[in-house]
Amino acid sequence: MQNQKSYFAIIPAIVRYDNDLNGNAKLLYGELTALANEKGYCWATNLYFANLYGVSKRTIISWMKQLEKKKYINIRVFYKPNSKQVERRHIYILPFPTESDFYEPSEENFITYGKNQHEGSEENFTTPSEENFTDNNTVINNTVNNTLDKKNSVEQSSTVSDSFEEIWKKFPKKTNKKKAKEQFIKKIKTEDDLEQFNKGYADYLKYIELNEWYHPQELFRWIRDDRFNDEYDLKPPKPTGTYQRQPIREETMPESVTNPTPEAKLSPEEQAALDAQIAAWEASKK
Repeated sequence: MQNQKSYFAIIPAIVRYDNDLNGNAKLLYGELTALANEKGYCWATNLYFANLYGVSKRTIISWMKQLEKKKYINIRVFYKPNSKQVERRHIYILPFPTESDFYEPSEENFITYGKNQHEGSEENFTTPSEENFTDNNTVINNTVNNTLDKKNSVEQSSTVSDSFEEIWKKFPKKTNKKKAKEQFIKKIKTEDDLEQFNKGYADYLKYIELNEWYHPQELFRWIRDDRFNDEYDLKPPKPTGTYQRQPIREETMPESVTNPTPEAKLSPEEQAALDAQIAAWEASKK
């Protein structure tokens, strides 16, 4: 089996935190560093990068211009003799700036071709010959798994570690930090993952704050179980206040009860007759 070369992409801090570059231009820079490892320059075409990232060649040119403007790269264009047709292009990674001006590479540092060589911008390229360029891609160099994922990958480096530390500081239950960090690195692969995680994490912290009765689980379990994808009820709980006894319902009593009619008294004769009946009834029971 033929051994394939393996090169890592490198995106230094000065590029990562450059606010003048968009995220995809930074990602492209990492790809260029990987492709430039073999010969000291990258010769891949705009078409290659456009297919790699699923964008147009115009978009790739825009990203290249951002990097070239900030002097992170230097682009050399080589034309066919006595024509304006592009033969090939070399993209060089420039050293990082110091307190002085950016490093400007000299002529002898570049591989030259023929007498008809010029430095030019992408927008002036004659593109039909791009298909004839020698292939230079991360499939051949076997850097697909070593470079950043083309869907705005999160670097598995100090950036991830810093993100986790910020998350750990805010979590109320500080147990099993090592396991929590391992789960975080395992789950967070792209910037979309990190964005979704941060949203779910913020909602979870708010949920804990709103519900004093709730006891949060350990962070590593929360991450492991993908709880950052849960939907949390963030409505403020209804205030309970002090218990108050409900008033007793009062009913209106009938008039015959509240104001009964007094019974008429028996006459002496009626009373004597009643007493005689009672005595006879009691005698019959014996």
